[in-house]
Amino acid sequence: MLPGNEVNFIGYLIEGKVVYLHKTKRLICLNGYGEDIILRKTMSHVLEYLFENATVDVVTDSELMENVWDRHGLSSSTQRVWQVMSNLKSKLFFLGLSDDVILRVSKKGYLLKSDSVERSFSSRVTSGIH
Repeated sequence: MLPGNEVNFIGYLIEGKVVYLHKTKRLICLNGYGEDIILRKTMSHVLEYLFENATVDVVTDSELMENVWDRHGLSSSTQRVWQVMSNLKSKLFFLGLSDDVILRVSKKGYLLKSDSVERSFSSRVTSGIH
C-alpha cells in the first residue's frame, strides 16, 4: 500500500449483483431488483461466518451453533439453524440471487459457491498534509 492510501473493508459482493455491507448489516441490490434488506444480528452473524468459512469447506450445523449462537450467548438448536438459513436464502433469492448461492450439503452442513462471493474494499487517498 502506498503512503497516504487507506484501504477499508466494506463487505462482500455476491454474484456481482448484491453487496453485503458489514458495518450496517445491509444487503443492497445493485441492479435495483428488490429493496435493500437490513439483517438481524443472528442472521448477519450467520452470513458473515459463511463468508469467512464456507467458501472452501462445508460448515456444519454444530459449527454454526457453536460459533454463532453459543458464542453470542443465544440458545442453539438445529431447528434454529435451519430456520435462519431458510429465511436467509429466501432474502437472497428475493434480491435476485440464484437459489443455490448457499448450498445445503445433505446431513453435513452448508457451503457457499466460492466463485459467487468476493470481498469488497474501498480506498481513500490522503494527502498526508496536515
